Amino acid sequence: MKTIIAFLIILFSGCSESQESKNYENLKKIKLGMDYNEVINIMGSPMNSTQLNNDTLRFSIAYSSVSGSSDDYYIFFSKRDSIVVAIGDGQ
Repeated sequence: MKTIIAFLIILFSGCSESQESKNYENLKKIKLGMDYNEVINIMGSPMNSTQLNNDTLRFSIAYSSVSGSSDDYYIFFSKRDSIVVAIGDGQ
């Protein structure tokens, strides 16, 4: 019985996809020109949001990246109309 339980735990733990992996896959769907609501519908709630004091950028939102990457994923929105103007992919 213990062997069966151990096998099932190993089987199901290998099938789960990490949130970081989901973020990576979803980030590939984000395109320049998308608005904030479109991004949130694809990516979900951000890890954090940063207000930027910049002439062209309003704010950025961040999502955790896959293991081994030195940076998180950032999506930058324009000051004028809050659409995506840049995407940082954690590379």
